[in-house]
Amino acid sequence: MHSNNHNCLIQAQNLIEQEAYQEAISILQELEKKLTSQDLPMHEKLMLKVLEKYKRLKTLEQKDKDSLELGLLYLSFDKQEAAQVLFAEKYQLNPSKFLAEIKQLSHELQKNIFNILGHFNYLYNAEQALYWFNKELEVEPSSVNAFLAISELNFMRGEIKLAINNAKNAIASFQKDSTNLTILASIVDNLIMMMHYDPDCSLEDIYKISINYVECLPPSNNTCHFDNFKHLELSSKKDKLRVGFISGDLRKHALYYWLKNFLKDTNFQSIEIFLYHNQVEDSCSEYYKSQAQNWRNIYTMVDEAVYSLIQEDKIDVLIDLSGHTKDNRLSLFKLKPSPVQVTWLGQAGPLGVPEIDFMFTDAYQVEPEEEKFYTERVKRFKGFIAPYSYEEKAAHKSIQQEIPFYRNGFISFGSANGLIKTNTKVLETWSLILKEVPNSKLFLKNRSLDDPSTKDKIHDFFLSQNITKERIILSGLEERDDYLNFYNQLDLALDPFPIGGGTTSLDTLSMGVPIMTLKGKHFAHRCTFSINKNLGLEHLISENHSEYINKTILLAKAPHLIQESRNYILKNFKSSKICNMSEFVQEFENNIREIWEETIQ
Repeated sequence: MHSNNHNCLIQAQNLIEQEAYQEAISILQELEKKLTSQDLPMHEKLMLKVLEKYKRLKTLEQKDKDSLELGLLYLSFDKQEAAQVLFAEKYQLNPSKFLAEIKQLSHELQKNIFNILGHFNYLYNAEQALYWFNKELEVEPSSVNAFLAISELNFMRGEIKLAINNAKNAIASFQKDSTNLTILASIVDNLIMMMHYDPDCSLEDIYKISINYVECLPPSNNTCHFDNFKHLELSSKKDKLRVGFISGDLRKHALYYWLKNFLKDTNFQSIEIFLYHNQVEDSCSEYYKSQAQNWRNIYTMVDEAVYSLIQEDKIDVLIDLSGHTKDNRLSLFKLKPSPVQVTWLGQAGPLGVPEIDFMFTDAYQVEPEEEKFYTERVKRFKGFIAPYSYEEKAAHKSIQQEIPFYRNGFISFGSANGLIKTNTKVLETWSLILKEVPNSKLFLKNRSLDDPSTKDKIHDFFLSQNITKERIILSGLEERDDYLNFYNQLDLALDPFPIGGGTTSLDTLSMGVPIMTLKGKHFAHRCTFSINKNLGLEHLISENHSEYINKTILLAKAPHLIQESRNYILKNFKSSKICNMSEFVQEFENNIREIWEETIQ
């Protein structure tokens, strides 16, 4: 014990020499009750050193609270928020002086300060955040954290190619000096997800990256052999199959409007459902819990523990609902905790995890010749990919039968998709349409537009295209009824590309608004395309960019055709396959039974 104590004291001493005082304090406090008389003098000496620095911090707070030294002491004592504010204020007061002072510090401190300032501005000032992360790269050209932050910021700004390049830089830098596969997997997750947003990335390009994804996951000794599942009744005659759903999105998330009325115990006759939630819980999580008896929160559990839990639950079929999006547990699927594994409704495949056997899709989103580029076997529903949990809200009762054009005298286009989808190419396309349709207006609504500076940038873009501010009406995201009321202003919705709407498109149609969409290159691009096909709205599907523009302009110049589409949608949407929950549940159960029997035979 004495030797261990002494080693800890040496560790604390080293941390103090590195000016990592808070870490040193933690070690010294743990040692407090088990010190020998021989170790006590060194402990007291080290504590006094820390106390001296802390007194210096308090003195500077009283007499020189904007000094760089105080900021560095804040970092030493793990007071990062205080350091962030101090550094940001110093920079604002005198940028050149601040940078000159920082330049005198060690490379490690410079890198840390630039990273801190990048994250300080991350949510509120993307331009400033990018500036600081690029300063970090000047000091540390292979900084994984900087490349990753720059990638994410560019992605949020719709600069997809820059985002992809920086994600690739992060991966290249990571592989040089680290073996932490969990972090590497999250970076590759981001890269694969972003590639779906790049109009120039083919399905084959995504496939080539995906097939190497499994190398980023921790190695596993488990095999797919059925000896792993002796605890199960591996019989095609099994009365009821136990089906688990894993997601980080069983909370307030777009997925809620697809699954809230689906994931109910009372819906199913031949399967028993288990919900495994990989995030903190909220009011929507409580709703899921009230509908499904078998709720498990696995957010803080390691894969091995979840593997054991799934085996204890005797899960026959395990379904991933996340793909490569945030809070996925693809590493768990690699362990093969159940004999049949499926991906559905998350980021479209290929996922690159061989242990996932099937991908559920619909009749339109994956063409037969594309199946060779998926690591999963494609299993199709006859209709749409999932049921829309339609519920009549107050906004639905206020729908006007006539399109707004007949009240306003001008055509109103619009979209409530996020700015990540509304890239520069999309905005340029919408500008061309506005120019060809005199007096028309474009209504945009999304969370990013709560920020006045983002609104200014959108208006500035359209001004650069000679579209006046009065024709671009921008608003932030509101409560659901207010959000749905937004669609009462629209004659025709415009789907962004290459990634179009999903939940947003269903919400749009639920309010009777037709949507013009591009078919797209692959699964991730074809959600609205599939919705329109399932509803018999082929005239609102475009095969290419030019057709998208021309069809939209022709419709705008013939408002009676938009009215006909509106009449059709209002008459047929609620009674369509897309909203028919009981029919979908039956088909889902049949598909589960089919893949089970196919696998165990």
